[in-house]
Amino acid sequence: MVTVRQIVQRDSLVGRRVRVGGVCAIAGTGPSAGVWVLQAGPWAIEVRGLVPRSCLQEPIGAEALTIFAQIVEGTDSTERLLLRLPD
Repeated sequence: MVTVRQIVQRDSLVGRRVRVGGVCAIAGTGPSAGVWVLQAGPWAIEVRGLVPRSCLQEPIGAEALTIFAQIVEGTDSTERLLLRLPD
């Protein structure tokens, strides 16, 4: 289990499959469905893949969750994204 902060700050985690916890902060709709943000304290990261039910309920961010995901580089080498994997 790693933290969102560790994912954002550690280059050594890119490419690894991890469990990470947080809350849903934002969920995409329409063409952005399947894109959402996992937040833990002041740290946040974009997630692509299955959107948890808690992202679709009010209030958003009320339910803690843990996901299994692969860490990948975003559009530049400093950005990180999570690709959600089946639990």
